Amino acid sequence: MSVITPSGTNPVTGNIQSCVTVDATVQSYNGIPYVPRHYSLEPSTNASTSTATITLYFTQSDFDSYNSARGSNPALPANPTDAAGIANLRVTQFHGTGTTPGTYVGGSGNIDPDDNNIVWNASASRWEVTFNITGFSGFFVSGSPIVPLPLTLTSFTGEQTTAGNQLHWTTAMEENTASFTIQKQTTGAFEDIAQLPAAGNSHQLIQYSYTDAEKGDARYRLKMTDIDGKFTYSRIIALASTPTGLSIHILPNPASQPRSLTIGSSSTTNAVLTITDMGGRRLREKHLTLQKGDNSLDPATLTSLPQGVYLVSVTTDQQQQTVKFIKE
Repeated sequence: MSVITPSGTNPVTGNIQSCVTVDATVQSYNGIPYVPRHYSLEPSTNASTSTATITLYFTQSDFDSYNSARGSNPALPANPTDAAGIANLRVTQFHGTGTTPGTYVGGSGNIDPDDNNIVWNASASRWEVTFNITGFSGFFVSGSPIVPLPLTLTSFTGEQTTAGNQLHWTTAMEENTASFTIQKQTTGAFEDIAQLPAAGNSHQLIQYSYTDAEKGDARYRLKMTDIDGKFTYSRIIALASTPTGLSIHILPNPASQPRSLTIGSSSTTNAVLTITDMGGRRLREKHLTLQKGDNSLDPATLTSLPQGVYLVSVTTDQQQQTVKFIKE
């Protein structure tokens, strides 16, 4: 089962053929095992250029099967609190049509989903993995990319300056690389904002940089493409201004079981945390003493809520901050 939501610069339209296959045993490609459950998604129009946000579903037994056959490859999550396993999860995308990794006729690439978008849904007893795509195809999950990467990315950082948001990245090795596409997210899906040529072939450290003149808080990633059309995404970096007052961070959001609830404060102060429904009824109230910096609270305050939309507020003598929380 999968969920497909049109998004991005060329939202998918029309009918989409969705096929999920569960292999009897763990299979491998390029010597790397992949999860027995894999997906093939094919829209009736613009299959190679349509954009969307998709969610793929997996059971814990899917990941357990992979872990039992992974050898020295990185493990996938063994349980909902396995942060290292969540961070290891990679999706390999094969464009075109096919049934196994070696039979797809188009290009391929690797996707590193945001850890906050790899969520255990306790009520449905399943993992939900969400990410943005360009082009439809087959999707295979493993702890390592099952298609070799066209380069070795050693760093990707950014900073906010008076000239704009500056991005810096370094490669240690490039083999038949073609380009770097800088993608930006402020709200909604990632969008392409620039493209830089890559070195092609190199075994030395190469430093790249790009300045986004549109200042402000944003998230960035690199799409790194080789001359054969294979691509991979870098990790996501977030550039945000230093908070000057209160801030509330719920991760993930929406969620059935948020993993963290953090209140940021510019000073030590007393505060009140309240949760209200959209009808204005106050459901929770908690008195707090906030320390300067980030204050971690027990997310069970949110986990125990029924499904719905809520307003989470923090109030001090001088300030109030409110965010919307969607409980799935």
